This record gives sequence, structure tokens and C-alpha cells, in this order.
Amino acid sequence: MKMRFIRKGLAALAVLMVGSVTAQDINYSQYYTVMPAINPASTGAFGGDYRFIMDYRQSQYSAADPFTTIFASWDMGIAKYKKSDGSERKSFFGAGLNFLNDKAGEGDLGLQEINLMLSYNLRIGELHHLTLGTKVGQATRSVNYSNFRWESQFDEGSASYDPNAFSDPLANNEKANYTPISVGLLWNYAKEDHLKLNAGFALNQVNEPESNFDNRLVENVPMQMVFHTAAEWFIPNTTMSLMPHVMYRSRSYVSETTVGVISKFYLSFDSRMTHIKKSSAFYAGIFYRTTKDLVLLMKVDLRQNIDLGISYDMDISGEAGTSFVKKRGALEFVLTYSSFWKERTLLPRKGNTEFF
Repeated sequence: MKMRFIRKGLAALAVLMVGSVTAQDINYSQYYTVMPAINPASTGAFGGDYRFIMDYRQSQYSAADPFTTIFASWDMGIAKYKKSDGSERKSFFGAGLNFLNDKAGEGDLGLQEINLMLSYNLRIGELHHLTLGTKVGQATRSVNYSNFRWESQFDEGSASYDPNAFSDPLANNEKANYTPISVGLLWNYAKEDHLKLNAGFALNQVNEPESNFDNRLVENVPMQMVFHTAAEWFIPNTTMSLMPHVMYRSRSYVSETTVGVISKFYLSFDSRMTHIKKSSAFYAGIFYRTTKDLVLLMKVDLRQNIDLGISYDMDISGEAGTSFVKKRGALEFVLTYSSFWKERTLLPRKGNTEFF
């Protein structure tokens, strides 16, 4: 019986360590849709005046409660389209807010963030846009030690376990607050109905803020470097396009690469003259992550306003039974809505730098 509780205690400790990494580097399988969480330069860089994103992700592990992530973002382009005299704008600002709540394992190891995003978008050619963005906010890491098993709860004399005999050896050290700052750069090229490209670079937690559960120890959140690129190639004489994606992330001594391709099937097309009718499309894709995960995904785009996406991660490491905490998979849902403050039925979505 004693061994049983010792094993549970070790499981909780392992989950705590795994959760710590997860809380800092959350894997969004549909990262191309939740770009404000990856690169602040994506703020306002989409076809419309405002955009709302909601992501829900649940990851399963063998020795833990599910890891749950909720991300919400709202952003907008400021004075994005034509000037009052009718001439086209060559630059505009973007602004937005995002919120993150991540809970991991039995100890409820959590990360809560709220961030303000700002960007500046400049058209540097007929087909090119360059965006510089930043993000600053307030973050809180937390843990609930009462969910773990402690030595004080086990009576060796009677070989019994008393969950009410809780003694918190780390009392008053359950939260750590810090201020993360991120910066990013994004380049977009778009030749309508032919080829679209983008590439971005971001430094998250660039200030490496202190995040200490115990004031006697100094712990900094390491800076994360992200590089991502994608393309959309329209296959001639078909209603289909292909979108390859690559993302590389690195923090301290840990790095990860994600590669994949998405097929886009057009269900309807924009009306060329009035632009009243908007296109709809269906997406299906497959990604590989160097953490030995395979991701299957689908998405539906309705009239360029509403996107509904779903994905599932599968662990393909083939190492069953060799690790104490084993990945089982992750399910993720994403909802995106974008539109105009005032519907412009005669105005195409110029400056649309989002093509994922």
C-alpha cells in the first residue's frame, strides 16, 4: 500500500515537470490559425476590420489528468482601407488583446496570461506587406500543492493513508507573477489566384522575466525563438490549392520543428464584379512534429468570415511502456470570425495577408 502512494507521488512529480514545460511551450496544432499566439506581428494582418479567435485544446497523458488549454484573441486593423479622399492606404496599425488559460495535470499547474498586441503594417510593393508587432502583458504561473500526496498523509505505524492530514511544505508559494514581452516580424506576398507566401520571425518572452514560486530561488522564463513560413499554390485549371507549412521553435536547449501540407478545396468563388458573393472552402491536412506527433486536421471556411477547424494529435513514437508519463493524444477545436465594421460589398478584401 505504501508503494502505491509513493508511485502516485512520483507520478504527480513527473506530471508537474512535464506540465512546467507544457505551460511555457504550448503546442497549437492549428498554429496557422491562432497566429496571434505565435507571432504578435500577425495582429491586424487579415482580410477584414476585426477578427475573433477561440481555441480549445485537451491533451491526454497516461499518468495525469488532461492538460487543458483555452486561448482567445480579438484584433483589428485601424483605418485599414481607403482614406477619406478615396485613395488607398500604404500603411495601417493593428491592435488587439488575447487571453490564455492553461491547466496541466493533477497539480493544476497553470499559466494564465492577458496580453495587449500592437502592430504596424506597411505595403512595400504592389504585392508585398511587412508587419512589425509587439505584445506585452501580465502572466501568472500557479500550482495547487494540496492535490499532491505528502509524507505527512501516510502513517507508517498503521500503514494507512489520511488525505485530510495535509501539510503544505510550500505554503504561500503557489503563484508567480511576471510581465512577458514579445516582438515579431512578418512578411507577406500575395498574387491573387496564383501564389501566396509568408515568413515570420518572433522572439517571445524576449525580456526573460523572473518567475519564482519560491523567493529563495531565482528562476527566469527563457526566451523563445520562432520561425514560421507558409505558401499557397493554386493548381492551374482546378478548384484546389496546396499549402505547405514549416515552423521551428527553440527555447533554451529544447527545439521543435513542425512540417506539413494542407489541401484546400474551393466550394464556391468570389463574384468578380460586385464582390458580393464570397468564396467558401474545405481544408484537409497532415502535419509532423519532431516530438514524434502526427497531426490530422480539417477546416471549413464559410464566406471568408467563419472558420471552423478540428485536429487530432497522435503519438507515433512507438515507445509504449518506456516512459513514466506517456502521451496519448490531443484534440483541438478552433473557431475564427472576421468581418468589417461596415460591410463593403463593392470592396474586395485588399491587403488580405492571411491565407492559411
